[in-house]
Amino acid sequence: MKQSSILWLGEQLCNDVLQVGAKAANLSQMFNNYRIPLGFSVTSSFFKKIENPSNIDIISDKLTAMVAEAYRQLEKKCHLKTPSVAVRSSAIDEDNIDASFAGQFKTLLNISGCENVVQAIIDCYQSAFSERVLTYRSQNQLTCSTAMSVLVQQMVPADMSSVVFSKNPINNNVNEIVINANWGLGESIVNGKVTPDTYIVNKHDLQVKEKIIAKKSIMSIHCPQEGIKDVEIPKVMYDTPVMTDQQIIENSDLVKQLENKFQVNVDIECAWKDENLYLLQCRPITTGN
Repeated sequence: MKQSSILWLGEQLCNDVLQVGAKAANLSQMFNNYRIPLGFSVTSSFFKKIENPSNIDIISDKLTAMVAEAYRQLEKKCHLKTPSVAVRSSAIDEDNIDASFAGQFKTLLNISGCENVVQAIIDCYQSAFSERVLTYRSQNQLTCSTAMSVLVQQMVPADMSSVVFSKNPINNNVNEIVINANWGLGESIVNGKVTPDTYIVNKHDLQVKEKIIAKKSIMSIHCPQEGIKDVEIPKVMYDTPVMTDQQIIENSDLVKQLENKFQVNVDIECAWKDENLYLLQCRPITTGN
């Protein structure tokens, strides 16, 4: 039986790291039990057949028909016409215990329309061959693998976002959960554009130990015509706590569950929309182990 080059989150075959990379495989394994945006992966086996990674026309020709069909299915599943998506790399050796590759590959947000999604997938794939990635591999003594999958997920236009660590990344205290949070999309946090709120939580009883409320100047927002845009946070919000105690506890409980599931310290990225918590990513903490 010929294996599809498109695998959907939640499908058994999409749990295979060798086909879709750790990022997508982790999400697929959790898809039926957590609130995770709908999405599909273009598999590594598809990209392995590409003889010349720099030939965009040939890659586009091979991608267009199958991505068009997957995007139509996504429209039906989302009940939206031309839904906005996030397109992210999911390299086979990305998000593992030895090296996360955080920020090394391309991520494209708020992409809509089949043609634009195809181009975004190509951009993600080609980023595996960039000088930055090759240098990262060399510095971390990793084999020069370019096995790549690309994950396409429905975009969550977040009211606020959080990055959560199941152990304190500053002092390596395994009994503390640390949450960084800001208004809008998580890009402002992961790209270091803003000093986010920090909440420290006792892992055992989920009691909030400390709140450090930052003066947050910038937030990243979803713009229908402009993709992602950084805007100033209104003064009435800039020194207001991003998260309520209940949201802090909910986020802490989630990261604790996932640490237990994977039996390793993890960090997760989350989006909050209309008070619903969405899990966007889960990976091992690679520093301080």
